[in-house]
Amino acid sequence: MRKISSARLIAGFTMATALFLAAGAATAQQTAQTEPDGDQLTIDIDTAVGLALHSNLGLETEQLKLALKRNAKNTVWNQFIPVMSVSANLARWNAEQTLSPMLVPVPPAVGGVYDTVALTPSQTLPRWALSTRVSASLTLTAQMFYGIKQTVLDYNSGKTSLEKARVTLERDVRKQFYNLLLLQRQIALQRDAIKTAQERLDQTKVNYDNGLVDEYTYLSAQVSLANLKPALEELSSAYDTALMAFDQMLGIDLTARPTLEGTIGAQVIPISTKDADKLIVKFVDRRYDIVGLKEAITSLRNVVMITKSGMFPTLTFSYSADPTFMGDPFKDPWFADINRDWKQQSGMFSISIGLRLDPLLPASQTRVKIGEYENQIEQTQVSLTQARQGAEIEIRRIVQTLEKTRNTLDVKKMNSQLAQRALSLAQEGYRAGTRDLLDVRNAEQDLQKAQVDVLSDEYNYTAGLLDLEYALNATLDEIRGTINGN
Repeated sequence: MRKISSARLIAGFTMATALFLAAGAATAQQTAQTEPDGDQLTIDIDTAVGLALHSNLGLETEQLKLALKRNAKNTVWNQFIPVMSVSANLARWNAEQTLSPMLVPVPPAVGGVYDTVALTPSQTLPRWALSTRVSASLTLTAQMFYGIKQTVLDYNSGKTSLEKARVTLERDVRKQFYNLLLLQRQIALQRDAIKTAQERLDQTKVNYDNGLVDEYTYLSAQVSLANLKPALEELSSAYDTALMAFDQMLGIDLTARPTLEGTIGAQVIPISTKDADKLIVKFVDRRYDIVGLKEAITSLRNVVMITKSGMFPTLTFSYSADPTFMGDPFKDPWFADINRDWKQQSGMFSISIGLRLDPLLPASQTRVKIGEYENQIEQTQVSLTQARQGAEIEIRRIVQTLEKTRNTLDVKKMNSQLAQRALSLAQEGYRAGTRDLLDVRNAEQDLQKAQVDVLSDEYNYTAGLLDLEYALNATLDEIRGTINGN
C-alpha cells in the first residue's frame, strides 16, 4: 500500500478547500445576480431597464393576460370537435316480463309462396337487461368562423397592450433613473451651500467677536444657514420617495438603496418645429393609442358580423347508436353471435338545418344589438380622429420644447464657462491676498449651481427625447433619419 506524506495530504486538503470556497463564491455571485441585494447593487440605466422588464409586477400581469389569449387562439379549433357521449345501462325488472305469442309466416319447404303461418310460443324475458348508447353531434354556424377571427383579434390586441406596457415601463425607468441622478446632484449642491454658509457664519462670528461687524450681519449669517437646511431635508425626502418608486419599477426591495452609475445627457438632435410635420406624417399611425383604436374598430366590425351571422341557417350532424343485449347479461355469453345477441333500438344518423326567425323581425333584439354596435363603431371612429389631433398637438409640443431646451442649454453652458472663469479669478485673488476664502467658496458654489443648471436642462432634453420616442413609437435613429430626409 502506497503511503501518502502529511505534506501532500495538507496540500491536497488546502486545494480542495480553495476549490470549495471558489465554487461557493461563484454561487453567491450568481445568486446576487439573479436576486440582487438593493443595498449592494450598482446599476446603470440598461441594467435598470433589464431588471424592470424581468421583475415588474405590472408587466407580469400583462404577460399573464396575453398568455390566456394565446392559449385561446391556439385552441379555438376545438369548437369543431363533436359533442360526444357514451353510456351503459344495467336494469332489472321488478316483475317478470313475458313476450306474448305472435303469428309469423312459415317458409315453404322448396320455393313457393309464404302461405302458412305459425304461432310462436310465449317467452319469459330475462329479469336483467343491458343496453348501451353512443352519440355524437356537431353544429356548424357562421358565428363559429367569425368567432375564430375574434379570438385572433383579441390576441393581437393583447400583444399591442403588452408591447405598450413594455415601452411605457422602459421610458418611465429611464426618466426616473435620470431624475434620481439629478436629485443627487441637487442634494450635493445644497450640502455645499450649507457648508459654505457655515464657514461664512464662523468667519462672521469671529469678526463680530472682534467688533469688525455689527450684530445684524451676524444674525443674517445665522438666518441664511438656517434657511438652507429645510431645503436639504425636502430634497432628501423627494429623493427617498423617488427611489422607492424606482425600486418598485425594478421589482426589488422597496427599502433598497442601489448605487446609480451614469451621467445625465443625451446626444443633441438638431430638431426644429418645421420637422414636426415630417414626424407626424410618418409615425403618427404607429402610436399605441392610434393602433389600439384601429384594433377596436376592427373588433367591433367583427362583432357586428358575429351578431348578423346569428340570422344565418345552422347545420347539425348527429349520430347515435344504442346496442342492446338481447339475452341475460349474467347467464348468456355476450359476444357469441353479435348480430343475434345485440340489436339496435333507435340509433340513427341525421342532418338537420335550422333557422331562427325572430332575428329577421325589424325590432328584434338581434337587430337592436347590431344598431348599438354600429353606433359604437362611429363613436370609436370619432375618438380615433380626436386621438390623431391630440397626437399631433403632443408631438408639436414636444418638438417645440426640445428646440427651446436646446437653445437654453447652449446659454447655460456658456454661463457655466463664465462661472469657471470667475472661480479661477477668485482663486488667483486669494493667492494674491485680495480675496478671502469665502469669495473662493462662493465662486465654487456659483460654478456648481451653473453646472447643475446645465444638468437640469440636459435632463429635460433627455426626458423630452424619451417622450418623443414614446409619442412616435420610433427609435432615435428613425427620428434622425426622418429629419435628415432618409
